[in-house]
Amino acid sequence: MGLVAAGLVAMGGLVAKLGHRLIFIGLTIDLIGCGWVMLLVVQYGTNIGVWALAPAFFVIGVGINLSFATIPVVALCDAKGQEAGSASGSFSSIQQLSSAISSAAVTSIFFQVPARCTPLRSR
Repeated sequence: MGLVAAGLVAMGGLVAKLGHRLIFIGLTIDLIGCGWVMLLVVQYGTNIGVWALAPAFFVIGVGINLSFATIPVVALCDAKGQEAGSASGSFSSIQQLSSAISSAAVTSIFFQVPARCTPLRSR
C-alpha cells in the first residue's frame, strides 16, 4: 500500500517540486522504516506478528517508491530529444548491471557465512 500511495504522490507533482531532493527524502523515510523493523525484532524477537510489522513495512514502501519513482525522472530529465533513446538505454543497462553486481555480492557473502544448523541425517 505504501508503494502505491507514494508513487501516486511522487508522480502527482512532488518530483517537479523537489527534484533530486525527493530521492534523499525517500531514502531517509526508508531508513526510518528499516530501523523501526529492527527495533521491533530486537524487542519482540522472531515471534512478532505480521500486523505488528505492517505499519513499519508501510513506511518502508513509502520511502522506497518516493526514491525509486524519482530516480528515472531525475536521471533522464536533462536528456535532449535526440539523446533520449540512448540515455534511456544507458540508464536501463546501468540498472541491470547494478542489480547483477549486488546479487552476486549478496550471494557471495551468504555462502561465506558458516551454517549454524546441523544437516539432517539419513535414516
